[in-house]
Amino acid sequence: MYPLACPRHNFDLGGNLEAKTPKDYWVNFAIRKLGLKHFKVDPSFTPDSRQNRYTLRTDANGTPDVVPPPTDPVAYRIIAKIAFESAALFIGNEVFLPTFDEYRGFILTGSPDLVNKRIVRCCYDLSWGPGHVIEFLPSKGEQPFAVQVRLFNAYVFTAVFMQPVGGPNISPASQVVMDLDTGKMVFRKLSGDGKRWECIAGY
Repeated sequence: MYPLACPRHNFDLGGNLEAKTPKDYWVNFAIRKLGLKHFKVDPSFTPDSRQNRYTLRTDANGTPDVVPPPTDPVAYRIIAKIAFESAALFIGNEVFLPTFDEYRGFILTGSPDLVNKRIVRCCYDLSWGPGHVIEFLPSKGEQPFAVQVRLFNAYVFTAVFMQPVGGPNISPASQVVMDLDTGKMVFRKLSGDGKRWECIAGY
């Protein structure tokens, strides 16, 4: 998508990081739920039969609680990589500023750990679909900007970047929508009135 790493790091990320994506519970859940023929389910994957996608546990008071199965730690770094590359598509060379060094470090090595600091898992409750949506949420004034990654449109994360981008309120929200069935991508921007998405280009 964007030349963010030297060839060795690109190879390491592809071979050691992205190759582990299918180990994540929710990636396997989506592949099986959607019947995606071009993706293989991890042979060791077992869906949570008690709630189909949630695991029951008991809190300190003995009250049953419902929590999602854990996310594979490597998946957080993959999400960060997707978000960082997407930020590069929207803001260009600003991603090479020193303020982004911690993100690069987290993607490459997992340190510093940004999972609880900057990578926020939002929800699992949207309608699962055979596509991914990556949304750029611009900064407002001195507020940070964020990139929301929705894998299979329902596995939602928001990566928050502390560097304000492009000045106050001048960049509309933008999206990249990827269809896993057709392999096509559509780039969209939010209209001036903020009520609809306008297609910029499709591939």
